[in-house]
Amino acid sequence: MRSDGQGVEREARAREARRRLRELSERSSARISSASWTRDELHECLSLVRDSGRCTIKGYDPPHPMIRTLTIDVPGPGLHEITDRVAAVVRESGADEGLCTLFIRHTSASLTIQENADPSARRDLHAWLERLVPANDPLFTHTVEGPDDMPSHIKAALTATSLGIPILGGRLALGTWQGIFLWEHRAKRRSREIVVHVAS
Repeated sequence: MRSDGQGVEREARAREARRRLRELSERSSARISSASWTRDELHECLSLVRDSGRCTIKGYDPPHPMIRTLTIDVPGPGLHEITDRVAAVVRESGADEGLCTLFIRHTSASLTIQENADPSARRDLHAWLERLVPANDPLFTHTVEGPDDMPSHIKAALTATSLGIPILGGRLALGTWQGIFLWEHRAKRRSREIVVHVAS
């Protein structure tokens, strides 16, 4: 139950919000319309009155984060491009600018941003990591899931399980030759899940 002190504080915030709303409205337009408000002014208003529930601005729908889970079937080890799948989620969200965060829900695969023009770059990267962490190391004790399992955990630890990519103009702000890749470290075909969070 809300105490009397909390009720007084909430009402004070609501009064301040109404006062600030009138001030912003008078400065930008005679009517309360989102077309004449700056982004910072809109967010200030919503922040001021989030507890009072009394802020209604015509034509303004505050941004809502969106989360999707992608299931990716990979044929085997190596770098598999998923840029188009992620870009489709960003388009679905309708975000004009913001941040797209990716998280892979596994400990034997990872995510990376790499060149997507020449496939030899991906092959060289994968071959280098294979040489760095070979299978059948006699010092490994975690061997119950096969000779490729412990090396895959190490490779995932050395790379990344999450990525953050800015959104500009409704698109992923990737460079000309950049692509998003799922890097599979296990030897056999399998499905992987990637959580995509779009915030604007």
